[in-house]
Amino acid sequence: MSISYADFPYPLVCQPLYKPKIWGGRQLADILGKELPDDPRIGEAWEVSDMPEGASAVANGPLAGQSLRDVLAQWGREILGVDGAETLADQGHPSEIGFPILVKFIDAQEDLSIQVHPSRDDCRSQFPTERSKDETWIVIHAEPGGRVFHGFNPGVDAAELQQRLDDDSVLAALRSVEVQAGDIIQIQSGTVHAMCRGLVILEIQDPSVSTFRLYDYGRLGDNGHPRELHIHQAQQVLRYDMEKPLLHPNRRKYSWGWHETVIDCASYRIERFEARGLLAWSVNPRTYQVLIPIAGAGTLTGGSETVDLIPGRTLLLPAHLGNVRIASREGAQFILAGAPGPMLMDAAVTPGVSAGNSSQ
Repeated sequence: MSISYADFPYPLVCQPLYKPKIWGGRQLADILGKELPDDPRIGEAWEVSDMPEGASAVANGPLAGQSLRDVLAQWGREILGVDGAETLADQGHPSEIGFPILVKFIDAQEDLSIQVHPSRDDCRSQFPTERSKDETWIVIHAEPGGRVFHGFNPGVDAAELQQRLDDDSVLAALRSVEVQAGDIIQIQSGTVHAMCRGLVILEIQDPSVSTFRLYDYGRLGDNGHPRELHIHQAQQVLRYDMEKPLLHPNRRKYSWGWHETVIDCASYRIERFEARGLLAWSVNPRTYQVLIPIAGAGTLTGGSETVDLIPGRTLLLPAHLGNVRIASREGAQFILAGAPGPMLMDAAVTPGVSAGNSSQ
């Protein structure tokens, strides 16, 4: 269905694509209120995706029911903006990928495999059919004792890893990090990692599914056989000099709430903020913005559309949307993702108060 410019742009509510996984469950329904398909092991909800492996869709307004791929074919420039389009081009991905990031919720009801992703240099030099992947996790829910694996313990090198692969003691080489709701973890390409059971995580990443499994607990796949490992490929891309696992962004308080820049890397920028009462800003016309409510409730008005904001309902704000306004209750928290460069803080205002005026 084609619509006129008079009807667009407006805030697009995302209809996720659900992915069954051997380690998945039903927590995306229990914690985020997702209307899941019947499969008992839903592991991922691809909130914003335009990839060969699947596309999300639009759930509201004149474009309701259309896939993100079809919407981008008609409105790509208006949605992505110049910076969003340049980021996509810089990633060097094939034309089947039309959006610069993949945003998804993950329900880890069992431990995920120990794995690593290739970098852009790795893909150029060794794995031309793979796609590089850097990802950032925001912990939405963690059961007591919830943890992740992130990098190796100090002193572990390639020789020790090979020994532990040989004697099936890989887990002893990994750094185990206990996490709780609100924690943020960056997984750079080359970092060995895994989510462990009892976590629900929001993941923002390069648009890639390239994963090299190093270890999988001897787990059987749906075909009754052990799942494929990629030990040789993983060893070629692994890094042993790891960064600290948890990010601690600088939080600044304002009259309307607080704000922090979580990460600003080559592929994307992530901001987190809390708003109370009214908060309005102008979407940077150079980049799309993805808004994900993670706590509290409210509404967002942009163009001719007003959308209810509830945890887990993802919105895509087109670059050409212009002014948007959030009316929220106390304690409403949001994640905002887009192309590298400032998003909220370069243009946000509340009635009579500039968002740039910090209270501390």
